[in-house]
Amino acid sequence: MSDSRQSDNSTPNARAWRLGGPMTEEQRVRAKAIFIDKLKRTHSVTLACEQAKISRQTAYDWRQIDEEFGKQWEDAVERDKDIARASIFERGILGWDEPVVNAGMLIYEYEPALDNEGSQRFDSKGKPIMQRGKPVSLHKWSDTLAVAYAKANLPEYKDKQQVEHSGSIDIIGARDRLLEKLASAPDDNDSD
Repeated sequence: MSDSRQSDNSTPNARAWRLGGPMTEEQRVRAKAIFIDKLKRTHSVTLACEQAKISRQTAYDWRQIDEEFGKQWEDAVERDKDIARASIFERGILGWDEPVVNAGMLIYEYEPALDNEGSQRFDSKGKPIMQRGKPVSLHKWSDTLAVAYAKANLPEYKDKQQVEHSGSIDIIGARDRLLEKLASAPDDNDSD
């Protein structure tokens, strides 16, 4: 490794790891921890670098020379993939409840109003008194995410690639013709 890419910041000519100058070992440990934490939360190398106040090149250099840092980085990336898979599964397979809205207002279920003994209450005209209950919701799924999940995880839904050929192939004849051409070709090593 050349002096310009050296990782030892104690050398006067060492590369400045941090935007603005070299870091102490303590600062480097802290910057690495901040980077990994932000990478886990944002899934973005650029944002993690900004939070840790290091350049992208510094992060990639550290990843290359620091085995533990590289492992933590890979773990963060795998965690991101797991989160993406779980989100696809939740929205595509399990679905979610979405409140019903009409004219910008939530729609509620109405239920009979009960007195202290649990009996239904009535107004002065004998009509049941109703009270607002819980919001109405619809259970929804994402068909697109369900298909993506199925294609990635269920063999019967994977895209199958097929090559169709009509006619016949004369492999023996093709081999013989190729050998004839090779035998009749001029040899580049022959001198005239």
